[in-house]
Amino acid sequence: MLHRLVRHFWLAANQRPLIRAVFVQDFETLGRLTMAGDQTLLAQQYEAFEAYVDLLKKSGLLRADLTAREVMYIYRATITGFFLAENLIPGQFQPDAERKADLLAATFQRTFGIPDPPPRAVLKAIAPEIVRIIQKIAEAKKALVYGEKR
Repeated sequence: MLHRLVRHFWLAANQRPLIRAVFVQDFETLGRLTMAGDQTLLAQQYEAFEAYVDLLKKSGLLRADLTAREVMYIYRATITGFFLAENLIPGQFQPDAERKADLLAATFQRTFGIPDPPPRAVLKAIAPEIVRIIQKIAEAKKALVYGEKR
């Protein structure tokens, strides 16, 4: 489910400065890696995400009125906003990391009309394809960060 994926991703990225830097385009932290953005690998990553969104939509697990590219735009803009807010809002006015992740997940669930709970039979039916797509996204991200050609 998209909202669960985004929650997990946000928590994991916040624990890894390099991943966080890639996501918010922190060129000072990235240094020489800023030149490593292979457009083919970026395209593979976005194409896999489109396949993921399309599968969720066809399965009734995501709003049908948005294109995969629109979902990607909202996804990227929202997560980036959560990352950047950490630098803009004084610490004493921020919830802890787990609560931020919950808020991010809830934002996605409501924005994209994700059913709660999702139908188990549908999840079971699409799980193998979701795993394949997520692995493809992970491979493209790994190749992008570490400069490995696939």
